Amino acid sequence: MCSNGIISGYWTEQGDSDLNSRVVTQDEIVRDATTAESLCQQQSVYGARKAQRYPYETISPIEHEHFWFVARNERIAKIIQDHLENWRAASFLEIGSGTGIVLSWLFQQGMRNIQGFEINEVGLELSRLRYPQIRFENVDCLDAKKQFSSQFDGIGMFDVVEHFPDDLEILSRVYQLLKPGGKLFLTVPAHQFLFSDMDHIFGHYRRYSKETLRSVLSRAGFVEIEMTYFLAPLVPLMFVHRRRMPNWRELNEEQLEEIISRENTLPPTPINSVMRFAMRMEHKLLGARDLGFGSSLVACVMRPL
Repeated sequence: MCSNGIISGYWTEQGDSDLNSRVVTQDEIVRDATTAESLCQQQSVYGARKAQRYPYETISPIEHEHFWFVARNERIAKIIQDHLENWRAASFLEIGSGTGIVLSWLFQQGMRNIQGFEINEVGLELSRLRYPQIRFENVDCLDAKKQFSSQFDGIGMFDVVEHFPDDLEILSRVYQLLKPGGKLFLTVPAHQFLFSDMDHIFGHYRRYSKETLRSVLSRAGFVEIEMTYFLAPLVPLMFVHRRRMPNWRELNEEQLEEIISRENTLPPTPINSVMRFAMRMEHKLLGARDLGFGSSLVACVMRPL
């Protein structure tokens, strides 16, 4: 059951020698990502879903340090620890696992019965390279030929649902994968007034409010829906910055790549440290409360017993 303590406290990273038994260099990551990129160049990442231009090979080396990933992953780890019964032994699936960063954090905290579904070849290759102890599969949850049974105690979808034109369809399929009483944990980008050309570039169909997210989750059959906004300090910065961007439809390929690269690089150390501190203080001081806004929403819901 998801309680009102959904966002209370914050998680601090602890190392795990099992996960880091093989040292992967940045050159290997870039080389392998380049190879994988050639396999899916010009493809739609999610078939009929909106193609996204996500620089996996650029993001992968900095995910453990960038304030946005750290803040988001701390929230995710904490909510799972607090609301997934017997979480270390629970069966857990991440849909849209990307480069495997979230599952790696959960592995470091002691979860072992975990796996990821990812159909982007770049993300899949990187996750398998970096985290061979975790199982990653190329599975499309919307494949009509696949019949899914209720098999997971918990499922995570972290910044994934917004990439689907029909969010009710994908959430209904995810519902089938959960055991009765199982929990779905998800994060989504918040507030449609923040929707910008960067959302188009990254393949977003929408951003969510609490009301719109609650509505689609309820229609998919989920109950005990609890959610909160987070990353509030980013809202004014995003609002100003993204509205100064040129129209993405008027940019050539080189200009697009430059913007994507700039948006996904590690900030200078002082800025990154300040932003990480601000995000952690938001979490620590507000707990389960929020300011009524934030650049993201985090939610915990349940499939009825």
